[in-house]
Amino acid sequence: MNRIKNKFDRLDHNALVCYLTPDFPQTGCTEPVVLALEKAGVDLIEIGIPFSDPLADGPMVQSSSHHVLKNGITLSRIMTVIKTIRKRSEIPIIAMGYANSAIHNGIEHFFSRLHSAGVDGIIIPDVPLEEMPRFLPAASASQIDFIPLISPLSPDKRIKEICARSSGFIYCVSITGVTGMRKGNYFSADLLTLLNRVKKISTLPALVGFGISENRHLNFLKDKCDGYIVGSALLKAIAPAKTIQESVQRAVSFVHRLLRRKF
Repeated sequence: MNRIKNKFDRLDHNALVCYLTPDFPQTGCTEPVVLALEKAGVDLIEIGIPFSDPLADGPMVQSSSHHVLKNGITLSRIMTVIKTIRKRSEIPIIAMGYANSAIHNGIEHFFSRLHSAGVDGIIIPDVPLEEMPRFLPAASASQIDFIPLISPLSPDKRIKEICARSSGFIYCVSITGVTGMRKGNYFSADLLTLLNRVKKISTLPALVGFGISENRHLNFLKDKCDGYIVGSALLKAIAPAKTIQESVQRAVSFVHRLLRRKF
């Protein structure tokens, strides 16, 4: 069963994807936070695989990754967290990690572990088009959607080649640089042009990430993309929590503010 495709086939609104660093801010908080986020209106979950040199991550994601690495997070622990979530939810789960994690574990073995845990897709931001053939066979064999990042600087020929090798959805980067919240309405004409170009080239859903943190961002992009990816703003909202219950409450409150839906 392809949970990502099934989710997009059923949605009557733009998808909301929320990124979480596992066991942040407390060990054991991820499962209850994910289940609460699903009830609050989140459509897909992205779970990070912390890495010591995260080139695409901004300060908040780096800080949360450093926190859990210091506390001894491992790939085995992350797989256990995902398996625990999967026992209670069919929400699509996307892993986000770096190429080194896959290579260190053995690429085939890495993807097999993801599949066994219940992961549906993978984002590897430091794998360019030229390196994708090294990872795609293992992803396909393990039924893991390979989700690319495409920036406004990508030429049409490159976008076409990336999209042809991808599945799940296309991650459109709102601005060149790293993840993290930005002040003001920073969405440029380049992003809107990118979304139009991707939609002409691919039938996969086009989602926007990097810097989305407020309801006005969702409203601005509503008719221009198929969904939004939110990470740093959610992590910042839950970071001060002292207990698992507080983490859940802060996460749900953030999503309510973001979506401005009545529950």
